[in-house]
Amino acid sequence: MQFDIRKVPFSRFGSYLSISPPYPDSEGVKDGLYLRTVHGKAMWKWSGILRLDVLWEGNLVPADVVATPTVLKLNHEHGTVDFCFENDRVLRVRGKGLGLRLTWGQPSGLAHVLSDKRVRLQPGLGFRFMVTQLAGKMEAQVNWECHQQKHLVRNFKIDCGLEGKAWEIAIEEFTGEWAEQDDTKTFSACVKEVVSEVATWNDETLDLPKAYSKAGELASYINWSSVVRPDGYLKRRGMLMSKNWMHAVWSWDNCFNTLAVAEQDPRLSWEQLMLLVDQQDEQGAFPDYVTNDHLERGFVKPPIHGWTLRKLMRCSWLGKKQLQEIYKPLCKATEWWFRWRDVDGDGIPEYFHGNDSGWDNCTLFDVGYPVKGPDLMAFLAVQMEVLGKVASRLGKHKEAAQWRKKSEQAISLLIHEFWDGKRFVAKSIHSLETITSPASLLSYLPMILGKRLPAEILRKMADDLKIEGYLLTKFGLASESPQSSRFIADGYWRGAIWAPPIAIIADGLHASGETQLAKEISRRFCDLCVRSGFAENYDALTGKSLRDPAYTWTSSIFLLLASGWLLEESL
Repeated sequence: MQFDIRKVPFSRFGSYLSISPPYPDSEGVKDGLYLRTVHGKAMWKWSGILRLDVLWEGNLVPADVVATPTVLKLNHEHGTVDFCFENDRVLRVRGKGLGLRLTWGQPSGLAHVLSDKRVRLQPGLGFRFMVTQLAGKMEAQVNWECHQQKHLVRNFKIDCGLEGKAWEIAIEEFTGEWAEQDDTKTFSACVKEVVSEVATWNDETLDLPKAYSKAGELASYINWSSVVRPDGYLKRRGMLMSKNWMHAVWSWDNCFNTLAVAEQDPRLSWEQLMLLVDQQDEQGAFPDYVTNDHLERGFVKPPIHGWTLRKLMRCSWLGKKQLQEIYKPLCKATEWWFRWRDVDGDGIPEYFHGNDSGWDNCTLFDVGYPVKGPDLMAFLAVQMEVLGKVASRLGKHKEAAQWRKKSEQAISLLIHEFWDGKRFVAKSIHSLETITSPASLLSYLPMILGKRLPAEILRKMADDLKIEGYLLTKFGLASESPQSSRFIADGYWRGAIWAPPIAIIADGLHASGETQLAKEISRRFCDLCVRSGFAENYDALTGKSLRDPAYTWTSSIFLLLASGWLLEESL
């Protein structure tokens, strides 16, 4: 399987390193390939560490890029340069007929030539690199300039393979001080190991119909290569949203990745759900997102963790141990909404910002904040019902009854306060205004409740979702109706197609008996992924991929929908 390096980075499970071109809007950065880092400090900023240029007879020459999950090849008529990850910290590079030049991928750093075989690099990002010659000849050049009593490296380059003979280097990421490893593997052995690892991962990925098998390989690779090892705030292995520029774990994105690997790797699945639980604050809120070196607590994300846990509870591996681990944190997180996000004390929590909903700039929030969203009440109703089930399994029968009662009350409030006879609406607590937006898909997220909603409400919502061109397009469900005056094709949550609402609504439709509609919406979205890859979101009218082009919640939801796993009967 080959992939487009301009959309999907070349990396390996566990590594913070990747190879890709610069972002489309990286001002002042030359096009080409760069060795990059996805450590948290570099999020949303250009994180190129080393620029990688091919040499022939001492001159820079263009090369054709062939990217596969195991080896990245730069081909030219006179030879080839190959890259392979030995492990999550070491990148191996070899060439024959061609050379390779390494230069800074960002403005400044420190370079120390330790010998004719080793150069130590410190790009100023909290970690260091050692470039080691393993075969052939390596030439390093460092030009120092003294400026205002500081020594700055203005120019540095490492040239490999200038003699036209076979050569090989290792680029190793490290912290502290570097220690030489005794058991250096051959390049071929490294490739063989990665081939085996990828094959095992693919074999255990959810089974897909033949029509989706090729796209499934790419989705599987994106998920596998987006995992990083534990470090800093990431107490467990984390599947980042991307190794392009959205390299963090957000507190609802992680839920879809949790489900995608639930059958494949139970331990990894549970780690994804618990990553944000590890960082729960004293009041009970999960952070908005976490990276290895940063926590964002300025916002939160919607409480879909109960829905996620309900799905996991049908897995044979999830037992009393896991339920005990998550029960109290999830209780606390649920109570947080009612304690800290119910300003007017009416028992209905509010969003303080669009970011808290995950629908950052949704048109339902145009009136201002705080806003009572029907989706939030529905999510909490599901979460409290699931907590009741968990409490029962743990023998906490009194608590189980209390959670069930609270869930029923939440559904009653949802219907009484938010259903206007045609659709679910939102409300502003300041203007006491009912926010009626017949154009926003967010109004249909209460479908997550399935048959817990009255039949007439389910029927009306399903009928709306069947209307071609209203919210349903040939590619799936638009976040804002194309018929709306506020629709923007690349408007984020004001028009684009997103994977999460499609997963949630399809699941709710299936649970409510609208199986054919659920399957049709799922099919259209999966076909979109085959056509346009696994982007953060898509143009609802053209199907064009938008924003980050290799996003794991999209690849995960594709795997869940295409395999049929998500739409199986829930507990």
